[in-house]
Amino acid sequence: HTLFAGDTLKVSSKIKDVTVFFSGAQISRSVDLKASKGKHVLVLNQLPNTLNDQSIQVKSTANCKILAVKHELVYPDTKKSNQQKILEDKIEIIEQEMKRISNKYKVFMLEEALLLENSKLNGYQGGSAISEIKEAANYYRQRLNEIRQLKLNLTIENKEKKDAIQELNAKINVITVKKRSTYCKIIISIDCIEAINDDLRISYYISSAAWTPNYDFRVDEITEPLSIVYKAEVYQSSGENWDKVNLKLSTNNPSLSGEKPELVNWVLGKPDPYQKANSYLGSGTLKGRILDVENGDPLSLASIIVFSDNQIIRETITDTEGNYMIKPIPEGYYKVKISSVGYLIHSEPRVKINDREITFFDHVMGADVDALPERSAAAVASITGGVQTSEGSGDISIRGSRSDNAYYYIDGIKVRGSSNLPKSALQEVHAITGGVPANYGDVTGGTLNMFDRGSFQTNQWTNENRSLGKRQKSNIESEAYISNSLKSSVANLEYKIDEPYTIPSDGKDYSIKIKEIKLPVDYTYYSVPKLDEDAFLTAELPNWTALNLLPGKSNIYYQGTYIGESNIETQSTSDTLSISLGRDQNIFLKREGNKELFDKRVTGNYIKETIAWDITIRNNKNVKIKIIIEDQFPISNRKSIEIERLDYSGAKLNEKTGKLSWEIVLNANEKKDLKFNYLVKYPKNSNINL
Repeated sequence: HTLFAGDTLKVSSKIKDVTVFFSGAQISRSVDLKASKGKHVLVLNQLPNTLNDQSIQVKSTANCKILAVKHELVYPDTKKSNQQKILEDKIEIIEQEMKRISNKYKVFMLEEALLLENSKLNGYQGGSAISEIKEAANYYRQRLNEIRQLKLNLTIENKEKKDAIQELNAKINVITVKKRSTYCKIIISIDCIEAINDDLRISYYISSAAWTPNYDFRVDEITEPLSIVYKAEVYQSSGENWDKVNLKLSTNNPSLSGEKPELVNWVLGKPDPYQKANSYLGSGTLKGRILDVENGDPLSLASIIVFSDNQIIRETITDTEGNYMIKPIPEGYYKVKISSVGYLIHSEPRVKINDREITFFDHVMGADVDALPERSAAAVASITGGVQTSEGSGDISIRGSRSDNAYYYIDGIKVRGSSNLPKSALQEVHAITGGVPANYGDVTGGTLNMFDRGSFQTNQWTNENRSLGKRQKSNIESEAYISNSLKSSVANLEYKIDEPYTIPSDGKDYSIKIKEIKLPVDYTYYSVPKLDEDAFLTAELPNWTALNLLPGKSNIYYQGTYIGESNIETQSTSDTLSISLGRDQNIFLKREGNKELFDKRVTGNYIKETIAWDITIRNNKNVKIKIIIEDQFPISNRKSIEIERLDYSGAKLNEKTGKLSWEIVLNANEKKDLKFNYLVKYPKNSNINL
């Protein structure tokens, strides 16, 4: 305890330098230290909860001695601020006004029912004056129109009140978003020999950040050097933004063990002693969108927390479009909790995260029933546009349909009878007035879905418009993934970014340009017209290891136009690295059979067939090109089938495989024809494809 004795100073700090690794990041903070002579305790709050406490380093300054460093987690604050209480009081006032609106609405419904019941003119006999009937009809018509207009006004007013509550809840969300997160704080005990006014540097490692290499390959013309733009996709979800920090990118991986491996006895027939030691659990990504179940609007500032064994692993909030992304998350099964002020908290108990894959997890949130002034499920449903509730029976009518066309579900089970259940028995009520999902069967009116507090289940969908999205159900493993793998082959590279960068804590990839080089290369076209009559441009990079290329994706641009993507594979041991630069439509190729040379004859029990192919290549570019054309002779592994190679226009022939290769130089607008033919002798009863 004596190590942490002295005045407690809550000091401010700012991130100055960040070194991002393939997995994780080293954060360096500058602390503005102003202290008198003597012992003091410095407290740094609001630090990421993913901070590795074993990695904390504090660099002492002149005349200041570091006595001790301690790390603590700070859990969510449940106390309400005065501002939050003011907003909640406003919500309570609006809820009382909504009750008043509801009471008026019910009175008008009762009056409407009485008018309709007494509008049958049963008391009028045949001798009743026409004028009296007209007068009564006019009265009923006028009053019913007035009532329905008043009901419509109340419905609109009720919707405005509900929107006002949602706006106030959004403001409460802004206030509480930080309070409901778990943070870390660092406590430092120092001893100042004399008064000090200096910067104290603190560094630590976090796992919730990474970078992957990316490249742009740009070719203006094959007579000019290849432009290679080195880029990095950097992301972080530490819980704090990196605002104009000095950034370095490193190929190191501090998360890997630094201890040398040791051999142990390997006994056959027993479990592999290295299986556990050598297994590496990688990391994946959780991504999705949070929406309002009633109107489909995105929910911003909704909290997404990932738990493992009741410990918070990662957390984030949604953006203005309701989107979120959390990475990296170690491979495994996790509990995911979603919350937002004014909405029901949802916990998904078992979400699987796979190594180097994205798991999509979307959710639609329903309003907290306790926050509504209505007393029954049907009354709560009546707040939804297009839903009307009859007084007394509790029956509902959706979009003007008869009440018996409305279906009731409690915990997903279709039930008969009244929907007039007490609100206290329910956790959530959904009224579906259109586009009823197929799992509810043939529904002509609509559905009222009620979930009781003992066995609440929620409906959850992924975005069907995503190319890889799949519909998901509660308690079922997520199955829609995108691979984002990365391998490392170049050790201990470090790139220093010249300009300060800002990387928000939202898990999104931010592209950073590292450098650009121009490199003279050999451009060669390749084509296999038997399979594809396009020419593919490649760049041959000699002595490529000096370029320090890392495995990653590359974007290909030809003459200013985006062509597509390619992959950089640096595992090759060759001195020359071949980079695919896509198709070039200015090279014309055509492969077709030569009918003049084709011949088929029957000789005894055998057929002799001559096959010939013509390949035409034309260079429509205004520069000279080199192109390699590949084709093949068939080969036989049966004695009864004989193949004679007749002609192949000077191509290189692989005698074993039958592959042909022509290496040709074509001048601008030059055309060249290639030919090859062969004879096949085979039994008449053979079924072969020539």
